[in-house]
Amino acid sequence: VLFFIVAIVKKTEIKFLFKTTIFIIFVAFSVYFSLATFQLTQYEGTIHFYGVMGSDQSYFGIKNPPRSSGIARLSLVIFAFLYLYFLINHKDKKNKLFLSFIGFFALTTIVPQSRTVSFIFLIINFLIIFFYYKEIIKNKIIILFVLIAPLMINFSYDLFQKVNYKNEEKITVNLKKLNSQDVLRSAKNSVLRQQNYDNLNNFTSGRLENWKTTLNKIKTNPLKGYGSQADRIYINQSMHNAFLYSWLSGGILGAVFILGCYLKGLNFFVKFFVSKNLRKNLFYSASLFILIIIYMRSLLETSFAIYSIDYLIFIVSIYYLKYSVKE
Repeated sequence: VLFFIVAIVKKTEIKFLFKTTIFIIFVAFSVYFSLATFQLTQYEGTIHFYGVMGSDQSYFGIKNPPRSSGIARLSLVIFAFLYLYFLINHKDKKNKLFLSFIGFFALTTIVPQSRTVSFIFLIINFLIIFFYYKEIIKNKIIILFVLIAPLMINFSYDLFQKVNYKNEEKITVNLKKLNSQDVLRSAKNSVLRQQNYDNLNNFTSGRLENWKTTLNKIKTNPLKGYGSQADRIYINQSMHNAFLYSWLSGGILGAVFILGCYLKGLNFFVKFFVSKNLRKNLFYSASLFILIIIYMRSLLETSFAIYSIDYLIFIVSIYYLKYSVKE
């Protein structure tokens, strides 16, 4: 895949590849979000989207579909692209229909209750407001549609969950329809997860302890590393940090190379910061913001450090940025 992408030499081909990537993400989101929403209707009562877990039993037998956090991540990428398109290329800055469309993806980004994606969502909003404040000040209604309204709806939805499902005994699932204990456990987790927010030790889902264990393991062999997917062997789950994963698996070279990726992205961001022309370039801006999304996610997830959808999006985005700067 990497060879195929870097073999492209024409700007029109790179732009087409980027557009195709966004389209594929949109189709994937539409399919999985629709299936997840339909699955929620099979529960006796309403539960949170976090109860929709990617497993062999979920999504009507489709194997290994994205979890709720994966759906949120797809939605966030689409949200960022549409938001930037509206600010840079859309002629009617008061088009409420299009703003509602963007607001929908803002809502579907935060409703799945992914803490990582929700945090990134707020940062992306802050950055867009910072760089495009003139357009937003002229049309303040934009903030209502893409930020305030989605946050208020999500807050109301969370409050509804807390009031109606205070403990797991109140979660009932029609097992005759779903025929899955895994789905029942997911339904309970969707409520218990919210309760665990009050406990700082549970808030990180064990990430801090995993990182401590990883650092201790790295100290014993900092140069060589332990091979691909070493996190699955030594902490028995995903590392939840791309830099630590790369160091643990690839040794000092893995750490240096991924650090180089971060510095390359920082270079693109600095150019964007100082150049008003780049801010008017939709595909440069969209590529950069998608790269920011992936980089921030890599702080709390393995993300592009392994072969995944994040990796493919990362390659397309960073190559477009590299080509644009070179041109």
